[in-house]
Amino acid sequence: MLRFFVYILYIILPLCIWSQNSGAFAYSFALGGGYVVGTTDFLRGDNVDNKNIDKAFCVSAEMRTTLSGKKAWHHYYNSLHYGFGISYSHLNYSKKLGNPFGVYTILGFSPLKTNRWTFMTDMAVGVSGIWEVYSETNRDNDVVSTPITAYVHAKATLEYSIANNWKMDFSLAFDHYSNGRIKKPNFGLNVLQTRLGLTFCPKHVIMQQSKDTLERYKGWNHIINIFYARRGIIAEPLKYPDLYDLGVDERELKQVSFPIFGANYRLQHRFSFSQSLGFGAEIAYNDSYAKDVYYFQNDEKDNLIFSDKIMASLFIGYEYHINKMSILLEPGLYLKKYSPSEQPIFWQKVGARYYLTQNFFAEITLRAYRFCVADFLQFSIGVRL
Repeated sequence: MLRFFVYILYIILPLCIWSQNSGAFAYSFALGGGYVVGTTDFLRGDNVDNKNIDKAFCVSAEMRTTLSGKKAWHHYYNSLHYGFGISYSHLNYSKKLGNPFGVYTILGFSPLKTNRWTFMTDMAVGVSGIWEVYSETNRDNDVVSTPITAYVHAKATLEYSIANNWKMDFSLAFDHYSNGRIKKPNFGLNVLQTRLGLTFCPKHVIMQQSKDTLERYKGWNHIINIFYARRGIIAEPLKYPDLYDLGVDERELKQVSFPIFGANYRLQHRFSFSQSLGFGAEIAYNDSYAKDVYYFQNDEKDNLIFSDKIMASLFIGYEYHINKMSILLEPGLYLKKYSPSEQPIFWQKVGARYYLTQNFFAEITLRAYRFCVADFLQFSIGVRL
């Protein structure tokens, strides 16, 4: 249930903006072709039919709107748009992988506009499904191991107005599918695309006069939160031949996951209406460090003591505020972690925060390392003082 909630919360975050706005809607449809990045041997042809998985045909439909201007903060973000979309990608070989279907929320900006031309950038986050997942009968698939994965979509679009209510566009897009290492294997799927689209705009956007004023913001804030996550691993006894005298046929793979929980504190300065910057410290208990003690058949031997599983970090925190919602970027480094772990000393975190009240918030972030390897998804609640 927690995993399902983590994915769904990402989808409903833009509702906090939608509920306070009644701007003009636009409806778009796009077709595209893509190149699947060959990040694993399975994608490069090491599968039952020796087929490269390197092409994708993509179709999407979206509904988006802009801010109406009724509130003062609308005018501060007058180039912002947001909405919802669905997408389907058909891979050139899907026998052991499937063809993903995604549902997502959109948040974007239009920094350049003329009478007919508009340049837009979009970031979308949602969930995807219809996968053929890793299993005992599908061991070649090291890309996806859960029936539902997170879906991340980034796009740059050049749009041209061809008639009063119609627009055409050309886009360069990137899709990423991953479960955030809730369960392994989780190398994920990456698709680079070009798309052609058609958009219908029933109403023209007219910014209205706001009836309120911008709220004053506090310069310095103390932020405290607590978090929970799970980190998946695969135990493979044959990686350690000195421990087991086993043939390949006796090999057993075990998919297991471990809890991670902790707390962090940050001192943050809000230097403008939309941006904050600060630094902080974090301490956590990471039970997944038991992965370095081997698993076979139901015999779990954990020789690590409690202090071995404690990790401590320092980090820099950047927050981009959009009314009650925020986008988070946090690079950090470990001061303490279990040294044989595969995690490098530097880590990165990206996510979203929603303020339930003026000071209490809920937060979802994805921690990664090497800027491309998902480590774990974490769900947090916290307070701003």
